[in-house]
Amino acid sequence: MPFVFDPSLNCFFNALIREWSGWHYRAVNSEDTIAPALEPGNVSQPIASNTRPMSLSGWFDISDGQETLSIPCMHFSSTGRHHLLSPCQLSSSGEPPLSLAFPAALEWVMRNNTLSEKVNPEMVGPFIARALQSDYNLKEAMAFRQADLPQLFSQPLSFPEAESALFTGHSIHPCPKARDNFSQQDTLNYAPEFEGTFPLNWYRVKRNHLYTCAAQGFDYQHMLEELINTDAQVHHWAQTLATDETLFPCHPFQHQAWQSSMRIQTLISQEQLCYLGQGDMPWSATTSVRAIYSAQSPWMLKFSLSVKLTNSIRHLQPEELVRGAELCRVLQTPPAQEFIQRFPTFQVLNEPTAASLCGNDGQPFEESIVLWRENPFINGNQNNTEVLATLLQDDPRSGESRLEQCLKRRCTMTPAKRYLDIAHQWFDRYLNIAVKPLLIAQADYGLLFGAHQQNIVLTLADDMPIKMYFRDCQGTGFSQLSHELYKPFLPDMAQSSGNVLEDTMAIRLFSYYLIINATFNVISSLSRSGEVAEADLIGQLRQFLTVIKEQGVRDTQCIDYLLHAPELSAKGNFFVALRQLNENTETDYLAMYHPMPNPLTQQNHH
Repeated sequence: MPFVFDPSLNCFFNALIREWSGWHYRAVNSEDTIAPALEPGNVSQPIASNTRPMSLSGWFDISDGQETLSIPCMHFSSTGRHHLLSPCQLSSSGEPPLSLAFPAALEWVMRNNTLSEKVNPEMVGPFIARALQSDYNLKEAMAFRQADLPQLFSQPLSFPEAESALFTGHSIHPCPKARDNFSQQDTLNYAPEFEGTFPLNWYRVKRNHLYTCAAQGFDYQHMLEELINTDAQVHHWAQTLATDETLFPCHPFQHQAWQSSMRIQTLISQEQLCYLGQGDMPWSATTSVRAIYSAQSPWMLKFSLSVKLTNSIRHLQPEELVRGAELCRVLQTPPAQEFIQRFPTFQVLNEPTAASLCGNDGQPFEESIVLWRENPFINGNQNNTEVLATLLQDDPRSGESRLEQCLKRRCTMTPAKRYLDIAHQWFDRYLNIAVKPLLIAQADYGLLFGAHQQNIVLTLADDMPIKMYFRDCQGTGFSQLSHELYKPFLPDMAQSSGNVLEDTMAIRLFSYYLIINATFNVISSLSRSGEVAEADLIGQLRQFLTVIKEQGVRDTQCIDYLLHAPELSAKGNFFVALRQLNENTETDYLAMYHPMPNPLTQQNHH
């Protein structure tokens, strides 16, 4: 039977398998006979390896008592991102199996009683529709960029090229490319995969209806001037302002959303806010959609967007509005400056200024928030620089990640190099360039950077990491250690940012982003073909963590958790999406997480 790679099937079933125990794994041995089934969720038993392209290592079986859906698996990963293939097989007693493509397999599994009983039945239909919409969007983007695929998966990319090359999105999510509220035309205009460019919409606003938060030296008017000076049309409008007025930028999609915002329309009717038109300068979306980039601007902008992506309606929250300026203040203190000097190849993309419209009470309107983010990716610095999520993305033609293809291309150029050796070398560089500064930030400085795949940007030289940028200051927090380090310098630290976390939550969230979401996905990408043993890469990570602990850090809780906990907490993307939770506004954040076996401790038992 010919098996093919299907990105949507991989994302959906990897998310389900990680969170739900209603499956059995049947390993296929070298003679292609069926090995005994593993217990649900048990990843500690050895899996038969098979390095033939698109051949099977086994099957994930899901049964409803009458029928069994079998999902073919090329590579079983103890880190939790398996390499799955299509089509699935549906079998029942006495009948020949049927081949099911992703849409039919999705429909079948969502009608499975043991799965659907976990949620309100009324949620199943919309969830299926959202997963199918995601699949449609992914296929449309792939067709649109078909001619670009050879370059996008094996050649060096610039920062804007890499931002537009993330077709699949979150690799363990049931509907990674669903975009609720986006029309087909909105997707073409504003989704990064379609490489669209667009101008900003601009408003004139009375200053008493402008809420701002800025780090010292980065006041709103100064930051606005830097945008005005790069756009002739906006510069013209700036000359017409009264002394009690200023300009305010708006994403063109959000401009449409504002038309149905009662409070914004009230400001317009009261002549406190006035629409001017569109500027001249072209912008394009980055992978997050709501953060946008222009090669002409020293700042990227991040907007609230009234669109649901993955698990959240992408409105920035009032407490997030202050986090960029707060982090800027913290990074200026002597302890944080010590951290910055320790890691010269690590850089935070600061977000020193945020603004929004506000009412008479001075409270910000969430649907209008905009943040300024440093943009170092201009004047040549954008070359060979890409987000980790794009680098780890699986090629829809083969399932081979961009990282794997780049390293194999390097082996072809240098025949003495073996993929096995270069993969371990790349992983070592990644650990030291990306993971170490983030881990030391937590362990020695109480800084919690939410470093998932889309927030890690790497500059590469000869395909090897040489510098890391962290983005998304709203995704940062402070552990209890931060109190003793920064309070002497900032007595009022984090009073309104809501991101000082107690240690248990801090450790679990930080470890999920940096290790499970980012680093485990690096391991599964490098080991997919079987040419590199996944267990060896896990051992390399364990040794790296052990050495850091032995060298001494202030807070060992996170490293101890990773090295010794039998289970780790992973975000439950499948059931969060199925239950229609809005991740941004959930108060019990850890309730969205679930336990998964820790491969760093499972390996100890082999």
